[in-house]
Order: sequence, then structure tokens, then C-alpha cells
Amino acid sequence: MTTTAARNYVGVFLPAALLTGIGVGFTLPAFGSAGVAQLPPARFATGIGVTSGLRQIGAVIGIAGLIAVLSGHRGGAAIDSFHRAWLLIAGIALLALLAGIALGRIRPGPRPGATAAPARPVHPAHD
Repeated sequence: MTTTAARNYVGVFLPAALLTGIGVGFTLPAFGSAGVAQLPPARFATGIGVTSGLRQIGAVIGIAGLIAVLSGHRGGAAIDSFHRAWLLIAGIALLALLAGIALGRIRPGPRPGATAAPARPVHPAHD
């Protein structure tokens, strides 16, 4: 996929928007649940609030950086600014991918007061 000054919604913008939407759809719930997986039930709502607030701050910083890149074309073609903006977005997406890989599989922690059920011995079936 390449961008030019010519308009091509179906060939360029639509596939990129669909890929972005799918990526965000998979990423936000996964990172959100990973952020609160180890919290005790009494802190769950606070944890969701903190992770949501941090996500909003990240969005503000990301949009500010994107606007800074887009408004930085000094005498050059505006398309060059958009190419730099896409590189910025791709770089941040790569960082999010690496963060997701570094997190690994997150499992909920044990609930306070819960005890594990004793294991039942397994006996082979008798004929």
C-alpha cells in the first residue's frame, strides 16, 4: 500500500482503516484486562479507572505527536508529512506489539479467602 496525492479511498484508506480498527479492537480489551487481572475484587473498579485514564493520556500524547508531525511540512509536499505520520503510527504500533509480547499470558490471581479444592485421586476404571 502506498499513498500518493491522488485520491483512492477504496484502495488505500479503507484497507488501512479496517486494519487499524481490527488491531485496536483486539488490543484495547487485552491490555485493559491485563491491567486489572491481578487485582483483588475490592480494587477492580479503581484499577479499571486507572487503566482507562492512562489510555486517555496516551491517546492525547499520541494525537499531539501526530499533529506535530503533520504540521511540520515546511515548503515540502504535504504528502511527505503524511508519510512521516504513518511511520510514527507504525512505530508506535510496533512498540505496542512488543509490550504485548513482553506481557505474555496474563492469568487472574487467586481470590483472597479462596482455597483450592483437594485433588481427587484418579483410579483406573475397573472391568
